[in-house]
Amino acid sequence: MHTQPLTGTHSGDGTGVGPTPPPPGQVLPADQIKGRLTLREVAEQCAVPLDQLLAALNLPSDTDPHVAIKDSISQGTLSDITVVKDAVAKLQQ
Repeated sequence: MHTQPLTGTHSGDGTGVGPTPPPPGQVLPADQIKGRLTLREVAEQCAVPLDQLLAALNLPSDTDPHVAIKDSISQGTLSDITVVKDAVAKLQQ
């Protein structure tokens, strides 16, 4: 099997890890939040303040915002992704 070399302009950090952010100037709708996102990424991509998001989720202000939502669910910190989507939807209004 022969593969073609990559050519052209590429962006990203090259790790292949993490979600693709929305284009500049666009806000991620609450219903598009995925479990692989961290709370910090949700706050940034959904244009909601992190402190308000943590408060809406009834999480302490010292909660690590770099943990993926799916990991927070498996650790019992969050019940499910719906609570995150609902909190963001309210904050985006």
